[in-house]
Order: sequence, then C-alpha cells, then structure tokens
Amino acid sequence: SWSHHTPTPYGKWLKALRTMVLQNRVVLDLLTASSGGVCARIGTGCCTFIPDNSGDGGLITQAIKDMVTISANPVSLTDFLKG
Repeated sequence: SWSHHTPTPYGKWLKALRTMVLQNRVVLDLLTASSGGVCARIGTGCCTFIPDNSGDGGLITQAIKDMVTISANPVSLTDFLKG
C-alpha cells in the first residue's frame, strides 16, 4: 500500500473511508432490496464502482506527494517579482 511510501496518515484514512462507504452501501442495498435496491431508487446516476486510486501511481497518491513537495518548498506571493 502507498501508506508505507508516503509520510502522511492519508493511506490509512482513505482505506477506512473507502471501507465505510462500501459497508454503508451494502446496508442500503439490503434495506432497499424489496424495492430493487439503491440503484433502482437513484436511477441512471447510481454509482456502482469506486476506483481505488490510492495505490502507488494512483491519482490520490500523486496528489498527496505533490502537496508534500509543495509544502516543503513554500512560495511567497511576491516570488514572481524576483525574476
């Protein structure tokens, strides 16, 4: 997992968030099964897939690495005046 490679707690947080969302979806599907499930109620906009972009090379991983790099090299609002 990228949480071993990124010096932030976001890896564990994202995994927990994804797990919670999927657990909630299972319960919602069970509660609405008699009427066709969640997607029957929501319609064509129903989300049935959550991509896991938290692995190495994923969008979330890259965004966090970029934020870490940027925060390590702060830029002043007037730096553009230096040339």
